[in-house]
Amino acid sequence: ANAHQYARHYVMAERWDEAFDRYMEAGGQAELKLDFIGAVGMYNQAKMCLKKSRRKPSLQRKLSPHAALGWCLRELVRYDDAEKELEFCLKQTMAVPVRKRN
Repeated sequence: ANAHQYARHYVMAERWDEAFDRYMEAGGQAELKLDFIGAVGMYNQAKMCLKKSRRKPSLQRKLSPHAALGWCLRELVRYDDAEKELEFCLKQTMAVPVRKRN
């Protein structure tokens, strides 16, 4: 089974943190195959899982799907969408005091 299949099983079980990890992994696998459309789908699913998780994510975890999406959207020449994702990362990072950034 691949990461995408595992992610779907975790979603059905409402295990959002594990689903997030598998969707991020699946997105990375899609990127390696230059399947940027597939990767965008996986990273959007990861964002959804993060919203449903009860755990407060680290800044890095919170921003990772947005950053990955930004790069994939850029590869797909969807520059406005890419800019929104990367701008979200920048705003979230700037909102955190320098000493607390990881």
